[in-house]
Amino acid sequence: MRLIKLVLVAILSLSAGSAIADIGKITTHEGSGEVIRKDGGRLVASLSLDIHSYDDIRTGNGRIEITFDDDSTVKMSPNSKLVIDEFVFDPNPKKSKMAFKVAAGTARFATGKLGLVDKNKIKIRTPTATIGIRGTDFTTTVDEIGRSLVVLLPDADGVVGEVVVES
Repeated sequence: MRLIKLVLVAILSLSAGSAIADIGKITTHEGSGEVIRKDGGRLVASLSLDIHSYDDIRTGNGRIEITFDDDSTVKMSPNSKLVIDEFVFDPNPKKSKMAFKVAAGTARFATGKLGLVDKNKIKIRTPTATIGIRGTDFTTTVDEIGRSLVVLLPDADGVVGEVVVES
């Protein structure tokens, strides 16, 4: 009986830990891609695959869109690499933060509820720039030698948000 209790406690602990780590899902998937977990595990990208903090998401000849818990989205073009350094969404904006690294290719970002968070708590890095955002839609492209291009986009109403790019 004691062994059964220990096994149940271990299973419940593992289940609770993995539920906390989910920060979003793949909501669009075309072609090839993979998700590399912090522990080194590799998963073939697929629709509805859970995304965790510290995941390394890569596209081959495919496209991936990730929708995060706060409704922010990232759309990745072919041959792109995105590393999630940190993602914390809390109903209290003071406790939320986001940090990503676009290591290669093109990614389009649209903020959700994290757009209400202090812009100093949202950072997107490339090999040559750090991008701070505030409630906006933009793309960033990293070429083969690490140069970065950032394009600020208007939303559906024509309103343009703000990005701060630092080298």
